[in-house]
Amino acid sequence: MSLKDAREKDLFLLDQNAEEFETMETCYKYVTGEQWEPGLKRELIDKKRPALSIDLISPLVNTMVGIERDFRSGLEALPMEGGDQEIAAIITYLLKYLNRNKKIEKMRSRVNKDVAICGVGWTDNHIRLGDDYLNEIDPRWESPFRVRRDPQGLDPDQTDWNLMARDRWMNDDQIKSRWPDADIRMLSGEMTAEELRGVVIEDDKDYFQGRSFNIESFIEPALLTIKPDS
Repeated sequence: MSLKDAREKDLFLLDQNAEEFETMETCYKYVTGEQWEPGLKRELIDKKRPALSIDLISPLVNTMVGIERDFRSGLEALPMEGGDQEIAAIITYLLKYLNRNKKIEKMRSRVNKDVAICGVGWTDNHIRLGDDYLNEIDPRWESPFRVRRDPQGLDPDQTDWNLMARDRWMNDDQIKSRWPDADIRMLSGEMTAEELRGVVIEDDKDYFQGRSFNIESFIEPALLTIKPDS
């Protein structure tokens, strides 16, 4: 897949998941105490009126997460239709090993909390190169705000999904290995907003048309927001 095709698919998934992400963000605001509409809390403070919040949601979420932790079942592989008991036992030992060393149950609890709050939870069950050039299963929690799913997919097991995206930072070597023709340009904190616009946006107006481009924690200490012309 070319970089242009990847960007087109990324923009499609971003637009199609925007409403769901907005709902998820609203759900999390009610848990973190940020559910006030912009300006409303400041208006009450200016009028010397108390801005009270009665948190009824966090205790329910904590109760649901606690129940899952207290009553979670162990990991066990069972043979199908009278299959090999020894193979099932070996797989069970492997699952228990992964659970002890990779803290699978702790990760599942974190995913379960995401589901309790916003209805969406993700795990990244990938295989990486481990010690002595052996492959290792490395399951990890993934933020629901970093994964965008196929809007036309209906099955939860993803069997009918054609598209899926996960946001992540990539270094120069990773970008070049995936897209050898990518034009990598260096950014610095000394650049003005217009210089950053020229490097990041003007080079690819079609992709950034009508959208804002946020540079955060990438250029320090300033937090810059660049809004391309419509």
